[in-house]
Amino acid sequence: MKVNEDNDEGDGVMIEGKDTADEQGGLDGKSLDYSLRDFVAWLKMMVKRPSFWAHFIPLIYTGFIWAFFYRIFPTAIPSISDQRKLIPLTTIIMGGTYLVGTFTSNILSRLITPTACVVLSALMIVAAMTISVLIFPKEAASKILAVGTAETHVKGGAVHLIAITSLIGLGDGVFSPIHFTAIGRLYGKDTSLGYSVNIFVYYLVYGLCMFTPTIFDVHSYCYVTAVTVIASCLALTVGLKEYMK
Repeated sequence: MKVNEDNDEGDGVMIEGKDTADEQGGLDGKSLDYSLRDFVAWLKMMVKRPSFWAHFIPLIYTGFIWAFFYRIFPTAIPSISDQRKLIPLTTIIMGGTYLVGTFTSNILSRLITPTACVVLSALMIVAAMTISVLIFPKEAASKILAVGTAETHVKGGAVHLIAITSLIGLGDGVFSPIHFTAIGRLYGKDTSLGYSVNIFVYYLVYGLCMFTPTIFDVHSYCYVTAVTVIASCLALTVGLKEYMK
């Protein structure tokens, strides 16, 4: 088995197995053994790169923000409004604004810079978390509260909910394509190996975040999410800077 760390097509690690007929015959025990060896060899070299560890930070942010929208946000809405139609409405708005964000991400990257786009998207997410802290009661993540039964900093309504949804959709829509492009350049030819690791990390964080309402209140969760997006901004603009050009 040949391992080539510096290849011409991307900065990833290229793994070449033995080109024999028995390995090409199917997923028998021997071919699976070589695949596992390739993965272990690739992983051993990637963990030596600081950029490999830096690219996991945005995955942590992604797990936090989507757990917020799918787990905390629908539970918290009844605490400030009894209009149940707002839950499906905000989901539709999220989808629409996310599509707008992904569509304009490439255009914005050319008009300004990818770094400026990442900073802009981080500001939008932080703004969404700030509004959430202002309008939602602390206990709204763990139980459904009746309208007006808990204290809030600002009296929230449909406008605030739409603003939160739109900011998250646009912010993450702009952020994700830039992040995934940088990951693709980092992995190079070994994108399939890299994304298998990414998917595992993302769903691990996402699954853990689904249980956070039993540990953190809404405000604490929003603060942590804001910290993760700021850290992600630094990870991309500093740790993965060479892959964003």
